[in-house]
Amino acid sequence: MEDNKPRIIKKRYIFMAALMIIAGVGLVVIPDFDKMKEAHAEEMLLQIMSDEKVFSTDEIAEMLISGDPLLQLIDVRTPEEFEKFSLPGAINIPLADLLTKDETGHYKWNDALNQDVKTTVFYSNGDIYASRAWSLCTRLKFKNVYFMNGGLNGWFETIIQPKAPAVSASVEEEKLYQFRLGARQYFLGGGVVETAAATAPTSAQPTKKAGKKAGGGGGC
Repeated sequence: MEDNKPRIIKKRYIFMAALMIIAGVGLVVIPDFDKMKEAHAEEMLLQIMSDEKVFSTDEIAEMLISGDPLLQLIDVRTPEEFEKFSLPGAINIPLADLLTKDETGHYKWNDALNQDVKTTVFYSNGDIYASRAWSLCTRLKFKNVYFMNGGLNGWFETIIQPKAPAVSASVEEEKLYQFRLGARQYFLGGGVVETAAATAPTSAQPTKKAGKKAGGGGGC
């Protein structure tokens, strides 16, 4: 029996050594995995900041004024916030409910979110919730999803309460300001002004929609 003890101890040492080698390999692999995750996160961040995934408030205003039939605005705030104020024609899908599944296991909002005809633009009070909605849908490989840069806070700063450019402003800055003045009149109930139609950023066209009374503000 005593002769077997060295063998048992030797086997234990071999086993422990094997575990240490596996652990060492794991330490080498894990940083690479983290780098992959970081690289993916950086790629997503670059996509979020890319103009290709973002619509400005001016572009959305022009699309609404021209009645673009392919524009689908999705307000990802709470129903209470949506009820107080929303952009014309927007539908409310709170961020928390975005990936809700029905009794069959399919995404409840799949038909609205996962299609290749309409241009889906998320918005919230700021950029956080809207960009999260975009990120979730992008990971699911949904097509034609974007978000409005600046959210409703940016909407009020640029469209509802535009600031007059400096005296030294360029012609383009002055034209943009005139467009915003016309858009403001349109969304506050005064109808389209010629300056709005003449200087609007390029986009598609169709039917005129009336907006709700302006108000609101908030965080995300």
